[in-house]
Amino acid sequence: MGSNLYTVTFNANGTVNVAGIVQGASIGVIVGDGATPSFDSVEYHHVDGSTFKLGDFGALFPSTAGAASFDFDLVLTDADGDTVDIPGGIVINLDADPNPPAMNLTAPAVQEEPAAALAEPVVTEDEEAVEPAVQMATDETDALIATSGDDVFAWELADLGTVGAPGTDTIQFFGSEGNDVLDLSDLLTDVKNNGTADGIGDLEEFLNVSLDGTDTVVSISSTGGFVDGVYDASAVDQTITLLDVDFGNDSAAAIKSMLDSGQLITD
Repeated sequence: MGSNLYTVTFNANGTVNVAGIVQGASIGVIVGDGATPSFDSVEYHHVDGSTFKLGDFGALFPSTAGAASFDFDLVLTDADGDTVDIPGGIVINLDADPNPPAMNLTAPAVQEEPAAALAEPVVTEDEEAVEPAVQMATDETDALIATSGDDVFAWELADLGTVGAPGTDTIQFFGSEGNDVLDLSDLLTDVKNNGTADGIGDLEEFLNVSLDGTDTVVSISSTGGFVDGVYDASAVDQTITLLDVDFGNDSAAAIKSMLDSGQLITD
């Protein structure tokens, strides 16, 4: 987002970690896309135990029916377990304006400093995306989410899986709004010919693109184990699944299409 790099990790226990938070960053939490929210409370913690400050609470309400008002109870807990309960501590009034709703916010002065916020960054509609947001994969199983702007999803060789135990990452909303890109250059250092205007060089010995239901799966053999372009599952050390994206089942054509459209970086 801008020149800042955020790394979002979705943990098996339901928590979300966001690394790279800087002063003034905005963090948004979406509670559901229907009448019933998927959860009714949010806890913020700093994973290193340091102090921090929250402020300027806001909300987005996808409705043109009229004004809306929200009251939230606030509970602050410090490092040694002392708590402060503030019933109705956050009041948010949204004006009836569909493009988008204006926000009139009030919040009490807070003396305690609770633990840290880790959730998906929000890009507001009036924020100018000057540079693509770079999202770095990790050596964990990453569930990455494209923003409404341009995103570059990058992998480093140090985070690669292994043959027999490949890394498995997913990307949701790839290309649905912004000009999103897969940067695989650090995984493909052994590629000798990255292709020309007429072909894809020897990339098909390192990459295979296939369709799994409604999802596109990019399988990677960083050592060039797909001999003569023939896919070999035993040579895969990384997979990237683009959810609800269809590049077809012709691997060579899909690779060429992604190169031509700028959606794939290989060198």
